[in-house]
Amino acid sequence: MVIVTIIMGIKYMACSSPDQKAKLKTQLIGLVVSTIVIFGAQVIWSTTYKFMNNITSSSSSATKGGTTDSENNNNTNNSNTNNNNSSTDDGNHGGHSGGQHR
Repeated sequence: MVIVTIIMGIKYMACSSPDQKAKLKTQLIGLVVSTIVIFGAQVIWSTTYKFMNNITSSSSSATKGGTTDSENNNNTNNSNTNNNNSSTDDGNHGGHSGGQHR
């Protein structure tokens, strides 16, 4: 790209006819458009790569280092079940059995 730009600049300074300068200007427009496309594609690619890297690293750290949301929900459900089982009244409170009194 740089070499093409330098060559077109030299040609533009060297030519004297307005027709040649007009032709070089139209070629320069094509050069500018292609430069924008190439650098724009590079920016889009790097942005997408960084975004996907962040998603991948955050999901892998959640499964490696900590618990996932489904594991947290299961732990919460298990603790609720345990609390419910321990708080049920089976009638054996107060030191007497549920048998007959004499």
